Amino acid sequence: MSIEITFVRHGESEANVEERWQGHGDSRLSVQGWQQVMSLSKRFAGQRFDRIESSDLIRARETARGICRAVGQPLREKSEWREIDVGRWEGLTREEVVKKFPEEMAKIMAGEDVKVGGAESWGELAQRGLASVRRLQRELPDGGRALVVAHGGIIASTLGHLFSLPRKHPRPLGNIHNTAITTVRFEGDRVALDRYNDALHAGPLSKWAKARLEKGDCAIGLFHDHLPHGYTPGVGHYEFDSEDPADLEDALANLQAEHAGQRITMKVPARAIRRLSTELLTSEAVRQASGITHAIRGSSGTTFADLCVGSFATD
Repeated sequence: MSIEITFVRHGESEANVEERWQGHGDSRLSVQGWQQVMSLSKRFAGQRFDRIESSDLIRARETARGICRAVGQPLREKSEWREIDVGRWEGLTREEVVKKFPEEMAKIMAGEDVKVGGAESWGELAQRGLASVRRLQRELPDGGRALVVAHGGIIASTLGHLFSLPRKHPRPLGNIHNTAITTVRFEGDRVALDRYNDALHAGPLSKWAKARLEKGDCAIGLFHDHLPHGYTPGVGHYEFDSEDPADLEDALANLQAEHAGQRITMKVPARAIRRLSTELLTSEAVRQASGITHAIRGSSGTTFADLCVGSFATD
């Protein structure tokens, strides 16, 4: 049996703008958030899904309704897709949390699976997300497609458990951008990551990737065939013909030293991208390399900001 689930993070909220913790709180979309939803909806025009679901929180609900209008399909709201419940951290900035709850923050930064703000742990969140994924697997027909509009935390936690992503530094995958598209395919017992953090409609790089560039890292756009429609190349272009991931890692390190703080592009064999993803994710999660994949290279290693960006509805 084969099914496909596409996850979308909600548009930028007012709490995102103010950099405040938002769990079950109901922060509305910002002006930019609405613009992101409009651009996102255009990408989904002409798509068809067997089911469209969203978190019942307003920032996800408003995002999902924009997509539903574009595709002409109904929406099912599900509280099980809500963001992590952050309890007493709700509405606070990171600085305020560190000041008020230093012990809680220290435990979380140390990797302990404690209840955030005394409410819900990341492990509990992942189990909630996995239960919702399993429900969709039972309810969808063979070959079925579902679209789920949710939140960065629950999407990332669910993916982490689906693919058993390693907890290491640097992390294998970067933060999920507002309105970014992530597609997971299930074929029997196998699960594949067709696309991760695709927000090409909002610009070539995610907010997290831009922040890494400001700290001196390099964003290297890897592609094997042609650049996706709407993608603006970086300041430099290179070609690489080896399929050995060790050789590619060396090339990425050299480019980071030469182009710190810049975005560049490099044409590489598709197999090299797949092998690098297998090495970083410690699993053969990526079925095929398409579009463009941004590797964020820093002094401590490589992180994928996204995978297979622009792989649909952009031609």
